[in-house]
Amino acid sequence: MDTATRLAAQAFLTVLPALFVIAAFAPAALQEQLQSSLRAVVGLEGASAEQVNRIYRANSETWGDTWGTIGILVTILSATSCSRVLQRLCERAWQLPRLRTHLVVWRWVAWLLVWLAALLFQGTVRDGFGVGPALGVPLTVIASTLLWWWTQHLLLGSRVPWLPLLPAAL
Repeated sequence: MDTATRLAAQAFLTVLPALFVIAAFAPAALQEQLQSSLRAVVGLEGASAEQVNRIYRANSETWGDTWGTIGILVTILSATSCSRVLQRLCERAWQLPRLRTHLVVWRWVAWLLVWLAALLFQGTVRDGFGVGPALGVPLTVIASTLLWWWTQHLLLGSRVPWLPLLPAAL
């Protein structure tokens, strides 16, 4: 329970800074895609949606000056704490010893990038690529299952075969 609570907090603390980095440097089309996903996933409406829109409408030069390369690196480093906690949770669930840090650092970053990409396209998937919920719901279930199935496999360092990981992914 302790690790799950930490994981929830880390997920929240990972997403917000990453969203600001995306707002600062992403092209307009990517920013619009992210806003669509936030509306779908978090249910942003009204004043909350307008605050997010203001963040993304801000002058990119101002954001670039504020964040810069060091800001991006710090965000990525702090965001990997989410993947580290998730890895510990998976290792405890499977009663596996911790992997050595030098073997897993790339896995933390890879997971974070894939997770952010999944978040980015969540709105489009939930909408069924424009078809609607009839296609969106099954696609969301499939995409989520695949993401969490791969997550466990990646963060456990392939120490558990794929098939036993499927029930937890579902």
